[in-house]
Amino acid sequence: MLSSPRPTCLGLDQRMDFPKLTQPVGGFFRPVETLDVADSVFVAAGKLRGSGLPFLPVAGPEGIIGILDQAHLSLALGKGCGPLDSIEFIIAPVVPSIAAFEPGAKALRLMEDRNVPGVLVRDTEDRCIGIVTPADLIAQDLEAPSPRVVGGMATPFGVYLTNGSVKGGARGWALVATGALLSSLHLGATLVSHYAYEGEWTRRVGLGDTVVETLFGITTGILFLVGLRLLPLAGIHAAEHMTVHAIERGEPLVPEVVQRMPRVHPRCGTNFAAGLMIFLVVSSTPWTEDRFFQSLVALLLTLVFWRRVGSFLQFWITTKKPNRRQVELGIQAGRELLQEFQSKPNFHPTGLQRFVNSGILQVIGGAFAVTILLALLAQIIPFLAPLKVDFW
Repeated sequence: MLSSPRPTCLGLDQRMDFPKLTQPVGGFFRPVETLDVADSVFVAAGKLRGSGLPFLPVAGPEGIIGILDQAHLSLALGKGCGPLDSIEFIIAPVVPSIAAFEPGAKALRLMEDRNVPGVLVRDTEDRCIGIVTPADLIAQDLEAPSPRVVGGMATPFGVYLTNGSVKGGARGWALVATGALLSSLHLGATLVSHYAYEGEWTRRVGLGDTVVETLFGITTGILFLVGLRLLPLAGIHAAEHMTVHAIERGEPLVPEVVQRMPRVHPRCGTNFAAGLMIFLVVSSTPWTEDRFFQSLVALLLTLVFWRRVGSFLQFWITTKKPNRRQVELGIQAGRELLQEFQSKPNFHPTGLQRFVNSGILQVIGGAFAVTILLALLAQIIPFLAPLKVDFW
């Protein structure tokens, strides 16, 4: 079996993505409770567990004489050590130490060279005041508040994000444009399907009205989905999902992180549309005369398959791999959202505010405006006649 090469920290102190490597460890070490060599295994194990640290230092009459870690505690128990025995004979050799004024890069080199999970930190009087682990060199001391759940939409002009109380990215008319674009795409698909099945050829080949209506619906749906896949909106939609994943996982909003996030999101509206489609198809297709049984089967199939079908549609139809610019649009929206949230972390919107901030009203408004406009144009443009709507 091939073994992975050991990582090296040469040059790590020059990396700007780990700023703590150049900072004194005294600014971010974790204080620890030092064990006494006379402590019982029962007490020491409780303190080790409560600390959440890989080890605790053990002090004797002349200072730190070793450490107690999980590995040596396990070996001692395996050899018959009891809970009331002293930890004097189960401690491990002391790990290296570093002065509080020395940089994190030196601590990292000590951990690598000695193959230890952390180093002790000393004050100016050479007393042990804490420890530093690799995680302390990477993690931020204080995490800025961020929303636990984020929603959003893709617009032709960028990503829109919201948690119901604050917003980020494209908004307003950009959301209206989304509704207008989707409505135009659907009406265009409807128009093409109408002319495809309008001629006498459907009667000559013996297609009944029911079959023609079914084919018309299927063709319209396929054309709509293909058009959606080809539009840049699908890439922006993917960037929205990837940014939301990064925010909800607590990841930094930088391109190299966001680009590796999944394109599929479990709360995407595509999933709900897939569920509605499954229910309508199964419940409306004349495959049985028992309407109650048909509706029950439709409901059951919807509950079982809506997420699977929705995820399939997301991956292959409603999203596609975003380009760099689209990812940056998502990151910009995410940063704006986080900035707004951090300035209003305790703001609790009403239900109406959440609904308005969701962007659904704006999208519906854009779709409605385009539908009415094309219906009016259909009154005077013969080619658009299939889109006519009787207003009076």
